[in-house]
Amino acid sequence: SAASDVYKRQDPEIAQENPEKDKELFAEKEGEVSEIEEGDSFYLQGEVLVKQTLPDGTVEFNKLEIEPGKEEEAVAVLSEIPGVEADYNDAILLVALGVVVPTPSPTTSPQPSPSTSPTPPPAGIPNDPEFSKQWALPLIKVPEAWQVISLYQGENLSSAGMVKIAIIDTGVKLDHPDLQAHIDTNLDRDFVNNDHEAEDESSNSHGTHVAGIIGALINNQIGIAGIVSNPKLIIIKALKEERSLTSAESLAKALTYAVESGARIILFPWGTNKNLLKNKILRSALKAAFKSEALLVAAAGNHKTPVLYPAKYKRVLSVGGSNKEDNLWITQTPDNSGSSNPLEPDYN
Repeated sequence: SAASDVYKRQDPEIAQENPEKDKELFAEKEGEVSEIEEGDSFYLQGEVLVKQTLPDGTVEFNKLEIEPGKEEEAVAVLSEIPGVEADYNDAILLVALGVVVPTPSPTTSPQPSPSTSPTPPPAGIPNDPEFSKQWALPLIKVPEAWQVISLYQGENLSSAGMVKIAIIDTGVKLDHPDLQAHIDTNLDRDFVNNDHEAEDESSNSHGTHVAGIIGALINNQIGIAGIVSNPKLIIIKALKEERSLTSAESLAKALTYAVESGARIILFPWGTNKNLLKNKILRSALKAAFKSEALLVAAAGNHKTPVLYPAKYKRVLSVGGSNKEDNLWITQTPDNSGSSNPLEPDYN
């Protein structure tokens, strides 16, 4: 995560390696972009971010500590080395989007043990106690989708059929009883604390909430029903809190790891008004993601403002929200929750 010594620099131009191909690959959706003040770009003083491609194709990221004030000179020198890209270690404000409330502890009685095997899609109404509050699932016809899946997979759901979904967020409560069986703890990564345990320590459990909407176990008498009946959740922690000043290093590593993990879907449930392509290291990581076969999904924004990055890029599926009447949902509340009662859970 970003350190405290953050300095402003002139907003850089986007580098063009192959203008014609890059123009198509990095195209943006039509419409306005959130205004950014001239020079509104920040970096971590005394640090330079380096990306190196090894002979075997492996990509390595390294953060070099240098004399404060010598960043521009160091970037210029390092960029002359074959196979090396260098840039400032930018500090980027990322804002977690969607309904942000703590994921409630299960309140069912009795409490069954969490399932340790994939759960087949329910033939009817699932027995998850909070399913009745999940008005969004019937609205987008998730129960009908479960029926179609049942026709093909029936009761025999093997781990080979699990779809890999990478979630780049605040991490997840790894022992959550409604998620545990769907989390691949061999693959989760924490690029905030640089370890292999992406535990959600944020004040509002945003990553846990998002993971639950996607992949909470179905028909296990606990909590809610997830949309995806048989996911393998790859948890990647790149944000510390709902509003998180994140380094280019953490974000580039998270993006690269999501692609290399083989995820079929990569989710960015956050946004920023900064064009990430203006950092050469992030641009390289995004380029790899854009050229991959993964479906990239990002939150468009909570408020009536222009679409944020990375949802702004054409290669990314932008997702907004709707209410019970299926009209556009826009929050008017500063706490980012969209609920008149911030303590009331919203599973939709």
